[in-house]
Amino acid sequence: MPPPVPGDCVDMNVEIVPKPEHTLVPTDILFQTSFWGCVKRKLGWEVSAFDVSAPGFSGDVLVLTRRLDDATSMVYIPQGPEHGPEPESYGPFLETMSESISRYLEPSAAFIRYDLPWADPYAAEGGEATPDPHCLRRPPERIREIRMNFMTKEWRLRKAPLDLTVADSLVVDLGAGEDEILGRMKPKTRYNIRLAERKGVRVVEAQASALPDFYDLYLQTAARNGFPSCDYRHFAALFETAPSQRHSPTLSFYLALCGREVLAGAIIAVSGKGDLSVRGVVQPLAEPDGSVRGSVARHSRGQGAALHVLRHGRRGAHGRSGPPVPRHVPV
Repeated sequence: MPPPVPGDCVDMNVEIVPKPEHTLVPTDILFQTSFWGCVKRKLGWEVSAFDVSAPGFSGDVLVLTRRLDDATSMVYIPQGPEHGPEPESYGPFLETMSESISRYLEPSAAFIRYDLPWADPYAAEGGEATPDPHCLRRPPERIREIRMNFMTKEWRLRKAPLDLTVADSLVVDLGAGEDEILGRMKPKTRYNIRLAERKGVRVVEAQASALPDFYDLYLQTAARNGFPSCDYRHFAALFETAPSQRHSPTLSFYLALCGREVLAGAIIAVSGKGDLSVRGVVQPLAEPDGSVRGSVARHSRGQGAALHVLRHGRRGAHGRSGPPVPRHVPV
């Protein structure tokens, strides 16, 4: 990493003030709610919250801390803060915010990890072309680190070796009519929805008691698609955590069934005006996922959601309502 050049850094004024976790401002971002803090506390994380203010914007942030060993801990800020500076100031802002938050952390904290919800600068610039128009090919990690550290004082921002969540999302506008939403889907998805209906596939809202069936499919999906799997307790904690506030997110759990066989499933969280596919799973060679998506969209509209956020990976997207909206800055 190149050393910082004197005179080329930017001083930013970022004020951090601790606050009770339950006073977090309601948000469309599930991972920045007090509900998510309660879920993570069940899983062994320490939870804290801070007000964040800088010239031009203000908000708050949920901060999670977990011990790695007796002498070391990690700090994780999932998809926060919700609002940030212009892309050219991402690095200096994160550097200053990290320094401010570190004053309230234990000495054992080794690093702060961010998965940011801000616009990806490479998407704004078009990125490199890929066979799938919904996928964004970013520069090598070293180039991304140099760009993120530009104008910082210490050049200490690093690209994480592993994405804890998918890097990009597709946002489907649920304000349109159902026929219009279906019309924006890929022909293959519309075909699969109709095929599933003809074959008698039913999408039902399931109870938490069906989580073992969902988890079995989840493990198959993780092995097939090559992403790290979570323990069963991570899913169970979602349904064991009672909403604590009037604006708390609501969870829905769907399974696609053919007779008594479970073909696919999805866990959906409605937070504010948006709903997020927390996790979707599908059997190998089965194609009921489109019917699950359709049912989810109908339910979310009934719950008052205006946007359906698809956790977009390399397998392509079902919606064509607009371009991909990267939700995590790549450093």
